[in-house]
Amino acid sequence: MNKINPLYLFLFFAFVALFMAYQSSQTELKTAYAAQKNSQLERTGKQIMSLKDQWNNPQKAQKRIDSIISQRAFAKKITKKEHKKGKYRIEFKGLGAAQLDNLTTKLLNESLIINSLKIVRNNKKELIVVMEFAL
Repeated sequence: MNKINPLYLFLFFAFVALFMAYQSSQTELKTAYAAQKNSQLERTGKQIMSLKDQWNNPQKAQKRIDSIISQRAFAKKITKKEHKKGKYRIEFKGLGAAQLDNLTTKLLNESLIINSLKIVRNNKKELIVVMEFAL
């Protein structure tokens, strides 16, 4: 009766092959995009974890503070050191303007949480500084 033309079969299979190639290339593009997003998300996660470790570690924070204030220029000026629940309070007396500038520069360049900083001029050349850090 009716016969199927072989040309129609050939065109059908050619169309299916082209369609499969197109779908395959689209899947590859989506996979490459997902892999790129995944690697970017992984890098962001690692950065967040390192920042959490850096900012949320009381022992490291206290070591950083102690290493700065134990320098000869600052150690002689410390009058009080109090370590209470989650807080570290240090009082300096007799600091000069240059020493205060040096101290604040070093402390502010570290990843530390400063709760309060109180500076009172004792006389024309000396300052009283009270710093409170969160641990």
